[in-house]
Amino acid sequence: MKVDLTNLPSDPDILHQIISTLNVENRSLLSEKESLQSENNSLQSEVELLKKQLKLLKAKRFGKSSEKLDKQIAQLELWIEESEIKDADAAYKPGAENDKKSDHKNANQSVRNYQSIYLGKK
Repeated sequence: MKVDLTNLPSDPDILHQIISTLNVENRSLLSEKESLQSENNSLQSEVELLKKQLKLLKAKRFGKSSEKLDKQIAQLELWIEESEIKDADAAYKPGAENDKKSDHKNANQSVRNYQSIYLGKK
């Protein structure tokens, strides 16, 4: 609700109604902020995990199966880049809260798939 502070009504009932409406909007925005902060923290943790895995793969790069690791490293780097681009695009879409949640679920599944296929984790 947009309120013109230079032209407030003098009726106390209307002022109470305006305050009540603004309070409801404020609570909603605070709830959305907390949800987005939680999602952001989760995504940052996921990125850190992927970066650690990439560092480990790079360290193993010169072992017996270095060609296979090179391919895994390239795929992981591409996946990280695509995820960052997707996240950046989603941040600029108005009303994309539901898309972000499904993207996050898809990203988690992709990480689990990658880990099970390339790193032998389940």
